[in-house]
Amino acid sequence: MPGQSVQQAMLNVAKRRFGDAAAEGVVRAWNLLSDAYAEFPFDIDVCYNGPQCIGPANLLHALPTGFVATQVGLPFDDLDGWRGPYSAATFQSQFEKLAKLWGLGVDALHELLKLHPSDALEDEWRIAETCRIHFRSAANQIQFVRARQFDRHTTTAILRDEIDLAKRAFDLVRNDSRIGFETTDQYEYMRFDLVEKVLNCRHLLKQIS
Repeated sequence: MPGQSVQQAMLNVAKRRFGDAAAEGVVRAWNLLSDAYAEFPFDIDVCYNGPQCIGPANLLHALPTGFVATQVGLPFDDLDGWRGPYSAATFQSQFEKLAKLWGLGVDALHELLKLHPSDALEDEWRIAETCRIHFRSAANQIQFVRARQFDRHTTTAILRDEIDLAKRAFDLVRNDSRIGFETTDQYEYMRFDLVEKVLNCRHLLKQIS
């Protein structure tokens, strides 16, 4: 309505969607998510080519493939094509920061869901949690490409974390078929792509053990 502040407008939307009891908590979570998203390393190349597009579904490679990232579909291991104007170190640190701060909003939604369970609030949490997984996986993939040929300890830890993220994403996709769907290219990934990622990471762990 005219004259409303942004916060009041958000509160009105939250009340309609989640009910009066949960509304203020939802707005707090939205503010945390909004603050976190300010850390996204925005650039057109990042948006179209970056590993966040398919997150934990993107396979990892022990050696450089030489493949060029495709638009919102197949990032491969093309770090130079992902990062736009950012240095590799800055690109990694921004996704790490984004994932950490985004997690504060996701956790706030999860705690709120325990107090005020509803389908609408669970849906809100599920999508936010999927984004957290994508952001964290993007940070992992950037670091993996940077470290894979000389830092066995780091790459081992990343592979194990990617297995965990793929499993978590699998559960989310199983309960919500919208996840992994992208309108221009249709499905970017489905749940068995995440199974492939787990097998991919296990294979790489055997190679470096």
